[in-house]
Amino acid sequence: MDQPIIKISVRNVQVDFIYGMMKAEVLIFVLNVIKIAQLANKILKTALHAQQIILIYKRIKISAYKYTLNSTIVNKTNLILLIKIAPFV
Repeated sequence: MDQPIIKISVRNVQVDFIYGMMKAEVLIFVLNVIKIAQLANKILKTALHAQQIILIYKRIKISAYKYTLNSTIVNKTNLILLIKIAPFV
């Protein structure tokens, strides 16, 4: 199984593909990651040029909730999401 990937940028939030999470849960998760990224960027900006590209990669292990796919209930499973955060400049 390919790992789910969420791409996050300041201008848009784009979910490439996700396994085992509902859209509302993805949105809440993404918003929380953006909050963390904005805080991290405030720290990084003091040390980096404003135009420099800042990429932060984090591996976050989460528990996916049950969801329905083709009328089949899938049990809870642990997924690792690769978070790619674009510059918040």
